[in-house]
Parts: sequence; structure tokens; C-alpha cells
Amino acid sequence: MSKFLLVAALCITSFHALAQRHKHKSDEDTPPPAPTEAPAPPRDFVIKPGAGYHGLPKGDSVYIRMYLNGLHYGDYRLSIEAMQHLLAIYPDSIKYKDTLALLYSQTSNYLQCIIMGQEVLLQQPNNYAVMGAVAASDQRVGRYEESLQLYKTLYDKSPNLYALYQIASLDYGLQKLGEAQGTLDRLILNPKSIQEKVPVTVQNQTQDVLYRAAAYNLMGVIYQELKNSDQAKENFKKALEVQPDFSLAQQNLNFLNKNTPKPEKAPVKKAPAPKTK
Repeated sequence: MSKFLLVAALCITSFHALAQRHKHKSDEDTPPPAPTEAPAPPRDFVIKPGAGYHGLPKGDSVYIRMYLNGLHYGDYRLSIEAMQHLLAIYPDSIKYKDTLALLYSQTSNYLQCIIMGQEVLLQQPNNYAVMGAVAASDQRVGRYEESLQLYKTLYDKSPNLYALYQIASLDYGLQKLGEAQGTLDRLILNPKSIQEKVPVTVQNQTQDVLYRAAAYNLMGVIYQELKNSDQAKENFKKALEVQPDFSLAQQNLNFLNKNTPKPEKAPVKKAPAPKTK
């Protein structure tokens, strides 16, 4: 049976979908698994055209204007070039390194984000935006343990549902199933989990999903991994109770209903016919 393994998650302040790793066996022997989930980038972190980025001044410097023009026209390469010019002039300026780290993350330059972000975090260990960007970039280049530790640090310093959900997703991807379930239990019990939403992307379609519903769905995926179809179905149903239009949970439930063998009925024994004299 094919098995989906979530191996990347997202930054609390930025973006990027979960990657998936596949292990294949013959699809002729067994059907493919139920779809798993891939959270989409949160939408609360965007680069606003024409605005200073992360506290940068709106000065008359040609490089600041280049930077702002890049944001305005969506030409992030220009913004990065402008920041690199400023960093060359002011090599000790942490605000330019901070901005570059976030721009690198936004433009999928993950290795550059990690290198620049680590320099920022050495001087600003509580820079949560950069910490989240580095955590997301770590995931994208396969540094899953490093990413998990950053998300745990981020959650300890600034508790929020997004970081908690990514911790659970990474634990699942690293096959730490018990730890993932414990984290999901905490998330489900959080009152905010029925108020706040996380974008979930499946097959290029994104849906905003309540955290509690997303947590129940991932719990169902874990039970499916553990070959416990009954508990998997129960959690998919709970996800749909929280959010009836949650398409991924419905797909997972449909898959299990279709592919779980029905128990065979015991043959009905007929009463012996009465003897006739």
C-alpha cells in the first residue's frame, strides 16, 4: 500500500505547503491510501506594496526606494538586491539581515533564509518571525528535526495554535506517532481551536479549516497509519462534526468506507425439520 508521510510544515509567519514522501507497493494489490493534508501558507503574513517592511524606514535612500518598488511591483528580486546593497554598506545592521531572511523565505530561497536567519537569531533569539521562517525553510530542505526543535522553541516562547499544529504534523512525519497524538489532544482541547482556522491545501485546492477539525483529521490519519480503521473513521467523523464542509476529512472517510472490508455474517443455521412418524 502506498503511504503518505508528511515531512514538512509551515512557518507561523509565512507560507509553504507540506511536502510528502511516498513509499510504493503494487497498486494492483491494494488501493492507495486516503489523502493526507498539506496546510497552505497562512494569509496573515504578506508583503504589503508601498509599505515599509519589518520596521524599515521610508527614507530617500535610492536603495530603500528600490526595495519599496520591488514590493510594489511584486519584483522581490529587486527588493533582495536593494537589501543586499544596504547590508554591504551597513554590515552590522540586524534589520537588513532580518528583512533579507524573510524575503528569502518568501521567495523560496530556503538555504539563504536559513543562513541569514541563523545570524539574526544569534543576536535576536526572540525574533519570532525569523524563527518561523527558518523553521519552514528547514523543512523544505529536509532538516526535519531542526525544524521541529525550532517550532517547539517558538511555541514555548509564543504559544499559538499554528506552531502547535506544525509540531504535531512534524512528529507525524517523523513517525513519532504517540507524541503527535499527545500534541493533537492539547490542540483539540484548546478553546481557540473552534475559533481560529488554518489553510489546508489538497491537490492545489485550499480551504480554511478550523484547527479542531484539522486536528481530528490528522488524528484519523495517524490511526489509519496504526491500522485502526474504527478509530480513524471516528476521528474523521468528528472533524466533519466540527466543520461539515471539510473536504479532506470527507475524502478520508469515503476512502475508509470504500476500502474497509465489511465483517462477514455468520451463516444462519436453520432449525431442523420436525421428525415425522
